[in-house]
Parts: sequence; structure tokens; C-alpha cells
Amino acid sequence: MERESGYPVAYCAVRIVENGMGTVTNQNGQFLLKIPDSLQNAYVHFSHIGYEAQFVPVGLLAENKADVYLDTRFIPLEAVIIRLVNPQKLIKDMLAARASNYSDKPHYLTTFYREGVDSRRGFANLTEAVFRVFKPGYSALQNDQVKMVKMRTISNQQLSDTMVMKMKAGVNACLVLDIIKYLPDFLTLNDENMYH
Repeated sequence: MERESGYPVAYCAVRIVENGMGTVTNQNGQFLLKIPDSLQNAYVHFSHIGYEAQFVPVGLLAENKADVYLDTRFIPLEAVIIRLVNPQKLIKDMLAARASNYSDKPHYLTTFYREGVDSRRGFANLTEAVFRVFKPGYSALQNDQVKMVKMRTISNQQLSDTMVMKMKAGVNACLVLDIIKYLPDFLTLNDENMYH
């Protein structure tokens, strides 16, 4: 929890210092970490960008629920230098450097996908999957291919008065986000898009 406001800190890294075993807090700042008996004298490290890290003995967390409070840490930033850059030249240089910056050889990626519907009373449904993605290279005419390795879906049947809409996105939207292979309209230089 944040000490000043009392709000939960979402996605806070939680790890055992001695062996690196860990997890991440959920949106409510809660986490579950199974600690073996051999590590009862170890410390749990809590860290998040913008907060002071905390070290808590495992013994304080082992028996019951405990609140861990993180103090805000302000990080001074260096001066920002703003200079005039020709946007057309910047985009042309980026497009010209694709051949040297991105592989044209085929390769595989293993990816994780999560899609969910939240409501005020809890989640309505949650789908998670692990995919194996084949990418033929950024300049290849062949499309990317996806194979689902594992999937699970959880639905909350208690939310009977909730209307669920399915938007057309999902896995295809994740592949199209590869803007090097699938250049979006705003990166295409033509008469209508000259970045004046």
C-alpha cells in the first residue's frame, strides 16, 4: 500500500532476496507467494518504480495477512534539451534503417495473451493463452502465423445482468502492432501526409 494515500500499489515486484523466487501484486495490491520452510529466516523484497524498496522478514508474513507500506520516492530528472528536427527526414531515416535494424530471417516467438472484461463487482470473464508465433521476417510477403499452445478461460456466472460485448481484435491486433512489418498510415510519406 502507498503510505500517504493508503491506496494499493498494483504490479509491485515481490521477491525472496535469498533465491530470487518471486511474483507481482495484482491490481488490488495483493499477492500469493508460497515460501518453503527452509526460507523462514529470509527476507521479502518489495519494489516499484517511484517508491522506496522495503525488506520484510518472511516470519512477519508467514502466519497471517499483513499490510506493507511503501514510501514515495521522488527521482529528479536531468534537463530536457528540445531541438528542431525535420520530421520527414526522421521518418525517411527510420524506414531506410529497417534492413539493418530488423532481421529478415524467419524466427519463432513465444508470447502470452490476456483479454478480460471487468465490471464494478469483479471480473466478468478472463481469457489467457500462450502462443507460438512464426515471423517470416519484416520484408517477407508471407503473413505471420500463430499456433495456440495452451489456453484457459474463466467466466463469472454470478454477473447475470452484465452484457458482454466482443470486440474484433485479439491475436490479430497483437500481430498488426508490429509497425515495422505492417507500417501504419501515419508513417507513410505522401502528398496527404507530409508532416509540416
